[in-house]
Amino acid sequence: MGDINIYCDWGWAPDYVEAIWAMTQQPEGGHFFVATGKTVSLSYFIERIFAELNMDWRSYVKSNSQFLRPSDIRQSYANPARTHAILGWHHKFEIEEVVREMVQTSSAPSR
Repeated sequence: MGDINIYCDWGWAPDYVEAIWAMTQQPEGGHFFVATGKTVSLSYFIERIFAELNMDWRSYVKSNSQFLRPSDIRQSYANPARTHAILGWHHKFEIEEVVREMVQTSSAPSR
C-alpha cells in the first residue's frame, strides 16, 4: 500500500446516496458536505478491518513508496452541520459499522 498515515472521513456509500437524494429534493442547489464529521487514519481503518477478521494487519499490510500518490491529501476534514441543518440528513454508520458491513458484505455468499 501507499501512505497508510493519511486521514479521511470514511463513510458508508448507501448513507451518502441518501444525502445526495435529499440534495436533489431541494428547490435550489447549494453546497453541502456529505460526511460523518469524524476523521481517522487509513492505518486505523485497516486495523479495524483485520480485527473484524481476527487477524493482525501488520502481518499482511506493508507500506511501499512505489504506491505513494503525490495527490493524496494528508488529512481531510468535513463539517456536515449545514447538511444536517438544511437536509435533515445524518450518517447512520460509524467507522466500526462501515468496517463490519464491508467485511460481512464481502464474505457473503454470491446469489
